[in-house]
Amino acid sequence: MGLRGMKPVSLLVAVAIVAIQGCAGARVDAVTAIPTGELDVTGSWTVSSNGPVVPGNSFLLTMNDSSGTVSGGGSFAGEAGPFGTLQVRGSRAQDSLRLQIVYVFDSRVFPSLNPDTANFVGKLTSKNEIDGAFTRDGTTSPIEFVRVRN
Repeated sequence: MGLRGMKPVSLLVAVAIVAIQGCAGARVDAVTAIPTGELDVTGSWTVSSNGPVVPGNSFLLTMNDSSGTVSGGGSFAGEAGPFGTLQVRGSRAQDSLRLQIVYVFDSRVFPSLNPDTANFVGKLTSKNEIDGAFTRDGTTSPIEFVRVRN
């Protein structure tokens, strides 16, 4: 009968079977969701505003990623609360990120406040987004950072 005498549906099924058998021996490697060249977290990041923006609040991290060693600084401010600088250090392994963020309060305005440390553990979910957990003062909360500048 050959291929010429086959009905279109039968021909389609035959082609599909051959294709599946051909792929059965193929090796499938793990695929990283984010291309390796886009895993660097160097740049400026802020907290995602998935909701209302509170006037007067700000949080900006500027990080440098040197082969997985992360360092940097930034600034923070509360609407009617303390403000100051941030010191950042940590590590990145593939898409995973661990940061220690030290809040240093402006000593001219808040002389009695000592530096306060927070920890972040998360993953790059895209070149410009990091999702994870932020722990400060014993409280852990989900948080998303978005890149504002490379």
